[in-house]
Amino acid sequence: MEVFRLSGVENHLYFKNLSRIDERVIFDNVTGILSKTPGIKFGEEQLFPYSDELWGEYNGVEIRLILDTEEGTELYCPDKDSLNQLEKIISQQ
Repeated sequence: MEVFRLSGVENHLYFKNLSRIDERVIFDNVTGILSKTPGIKFGEEQLFPYSDELWGEYNGVEIRLILDTEEGTELYCPDKDSLNQLEKIISQQ
């Protein structure tokens, strides 16, 4: 799974879907990776009209894993250092 960032968007990670698989598979894979990571706690999945979201914390910092029905899967974290750490964790899998 390849992780990337968009220029000018500092608080999000995105995931390339080169195999054109169902985005739910990518969302579930990232969920599995993050759920095994020490310091991460997720709540219940939130279902909205155009997205499914997992809200949680990473070492006390808010994170959101988002499955957007049009844009795919992304990870939001307002703290740059935490987001950099999460990118390394996900990229190593």
